[in-house]
Amino acid sequence: MEFIIEEQILRKVKFARNEKRKVTRIVVPDNVQIIDASAFKANEFVEEIVLPEGLKHINDQAFRSCIQLKKINLPESLEDIGKEAFRNTAIEKISIPSKIETIPQYCFYGCFNLSDVTLLNGLLSINKGAFYKCEALKELEIPESVYKIEAQAFMFCDRLKKITLPSILKNLNSHLFYHCIKLESIDIPSKVTVIGDSCFYACEKLSKITLPNSLKKIKARAFNRCISLKNLNFPKSLKTLEMTQTFEETGLENITIPECVKEIGYRAFRMCTNLKNITIIENNISDVEGTAFYGTKLHETFKSPYIIINGVIANINDSSYEKLTIPNNAFIVGTQGFANIGIKEIMIPAPVKIINRGAFYTYKTQKRKVCLSNSIESIGVNAFHNNYFENLIIPGSVKQINYGAFEIQEDDKNIEYTNLILLNGIEIIAPYSFSNVKIKELFIPKSVKEIGKYAFNKAEKVHIYKETKYNSSGLSKWHKTFGDKTEIIEYS
Repeated sequence: MEFIIEEQILRKVKFARNEKRKVTRIVVPDNVQIIDASAFKANEFVEEIVLPEGLKHINDQAFRSCIQLKKINLPESLEDIGKEAFRNTAIEKISIPSKIETIPQYCFYGCFNLSDVTLLNGLLSINKGAFYKCEALKELEIPESVYKIEAQAFMFCDRLKKITLPSILKNLNSHLFYHCIKLESIDIPSKVTVIGDSCFYACEKLSKITLPNSLKKIKARAFNRCISLKNLNFPKSLKTLEMTQTFEETGLENITIPECVKEIGYRAFRMCTNLKNITIIENNISDVEGTAFYGTKLHETFKSPYIIINGVIANINDSSYEKLTIPNNAFIVGTQGFANIGIKEIMIPAPVKIINRGAFYTYKTQKRKVCLSNSIESIGVNAFHNNYFENLIIPGSVKQINYGAFEIQEDDKNIEYTNLILLNGIEIIAPYSFSNVKIKELFIPKSVKEIGKYAFNKAEKVHIYKETKYNSSGLSKWHKTFGDKTEIIEYS
């Protein structure tokens, strides 16, 4: 065995033929101050390495993938450690010297046997993924000096049951405790202002958590799949609660929505199978996504297959309807509020004003009947995507028909013609609004100022006001408002 050392830097260790597999213990010479990047990388046989007092630096990936390395000492003289230095090793125990200020990115990533970690006061930060997949780690006390713990630091630490966080910590970053399935409880420091995206995702044993009065923001998916979490109280300090999959598949039984929430988003409480009650402190809700409460027990509480919050209506479960009539205490149909469910007839009476994005969206084409009241002001993007109708009247109260609102995705030969009537008052018809909708003859009212590309590609005959803007010849078919065979008649 030969150490290649240049100016106190250990560059590499050379072995004679067939010697490497016999050397399971390596003692690094006393004059080495720096271990160079990848110096021991992928040594598959070494089990113990002794580092000298006087060593100051361990560079990036120095011991990465030494898959049999179980034991290594870090001398008190050590000042810094490089990225991924011990990644994918078999280290069982480590004590970080007092001069080390940062545990770098992915330093102990995939150290499946690492069960004993000592961190000393003086440490300032734990960087991204530092202990990622340290599956044997059960307990950890982080010293008070640590002010920053980056994303993924303890991700997939499957046996982590107890962790003590420093009181000066202000952020719990994204995926911090992702899939820490044994974590039962945690004390969040009193200065924490943000809980990041997927911070406690799949912490299946987490049954108790107290949110501090300093907390201002909870990001998406923060508590997703915390199946043992039955109750959660939000502090008055909370300003932002992102509601995308945030509490999906939790054990919540009751929830009080804080006043900062404006939208209950995609799968916010989906498959919270114990959720029976929802309370809203101050009703500022402007949208409820159709999957938000799927799989909950709210339909039992409300005695209805749908929920109405602050005038916003959305389906609770995958109920089908022969005829759906929006009740008169609803003003808005929520985003994807009734998407991908069977409905034969839709009645949207006054006072409904807004039909949000994808409200009646379907993956496969469905023939339906619809009646739109003249209280409707906005029809959202893909609102009736893949719905087709024999008769369709768009009231003049609708100022803008948004992108793909009535688009049919496939050019299906079995789809019948639609008798489409656009009433005076409509101003904007966005691109793809009626894409692939078969229309024999269409009269476009004078009020329409602009029509986007591919809006009426299947219309056979169109009467249009001469001042209305639309994409005409000279462009590819994907940019034209009408089809190549559409007969266009301008009127004044």
